[in-house]
Amino acid sequence: MTTNSSEKKVIVIGAGGHARAISSLIKILGKKVDYYLDDDPDLQGKDVNGITVRGTTKDISNGETAFIGIGRNFIRKQKAEKHSGLTYPSFIHPDAIISPEVEIGTGTAIMAGAIIQPGSKIGNHVIVNSGVVIEHDCTLHDYSHIAPNATLAGSCTLQEGAFLGVNACMIEGKVLGAWSVVGAGACVITDIPECCTAVGLPAKVIKKHE
Repeated sequence: MTTNSSEKKVIVIGAGGHARAISSLIKILGKKVDYYLDDDPDLQGKDVNGITVRGTTKDISNGETAFIGIGRNFIRKQKAEKHSGLTYPSFIHPDAIISPEVEIGTGTAIMAGAIIQPGSKIGNHVIVNSGVVIEHDCTLHDYSHIAPNATLAGSCTLQEGAFLGVNACMIEGKVLGAWSVVGAGACVITDIPECCTAVGLPAKVIKKHE
């Protein structure tokens, strides 16, 4: 398991809410955020929680150490693919409880109070938010995102870019399809296909999207 792997100053891509949470985590780990990069022209030159937005993503060079602090999964994927020459450490809050057997990719954030049990695999540029419980042998593919206090029973899968909402849960062995969204408080008791939105108890598909 690779954890908190950067000893260099870190550039955070994005300057919104998730970027601020990541910057706070980096500081807790005793590391330094050098500056933000954000493509919003209204943010250029501004201080966000004491850190300057120094430019846009056009200003970053290959080989820099960076973290994509953007909560939207598809945009996070776009930035990662566009800037594949960067070094992306993963950051894990010291209050997270993670089995030594867990595999964690690059550019991933695991926040305070998360619990991840043996046999689980966490991909690249994944967000595991505060208070999340991931039981044994789960797989979170690249760019997936679990919102605060959600729970995965054993052997669940989030495919690429899938999102599980606040306080949502999945019973054992279920699959949340690629780029699908499960709403807050929903309970997944059957597999959810890709590219759709599901809500409710139990979770039911209410719309499909590209």
